[in-house]
Amino acid sequence: MSDTHIRVLDSDYERLGGLAERFTQKIGEYRFLAMVEGHCAALSIEIDGRFVCTIYEQRPAVCRELEPASAACLSEIDQNRDSSLIALESLMKKSRARAEISPVSSSAPSAVSEAVDAEP
Repeated sequence: MSDTHIRVLDSDYERLGGLAERFTQKIGEYRFLAMVEGHCAALSIEIDGRFVCTIYEQRPAVCRELEPASAACLSEIDQNRDSSLIALESLMKKSRARAEISPVSSSAPSAVSEAVDAEP
């Protein structure tokens, strides 16, 4: 695994099935998980700032090997904290833009503010 690309094996690609083209990209002879704003394209950023894998059941082997809350997992979180904040800011901007187009309940902006205030 490199800092910007996560290798997808042939077996991973097959496991992804119809999602493979959406969440992978081919570079040279190899396939990698597609990256968006510094994180895997399969990660959905929840309004509370949590990242949720949208392909969890089909996730690649490298993701399966990373045990939640393990030292390796916590190290990845720490190393990628800045890109997580950038992604959360991007989500907030998109959310605000959507709110300007079609107003939502008044509780939504406070949930976003709480997520930002809670971020270390």
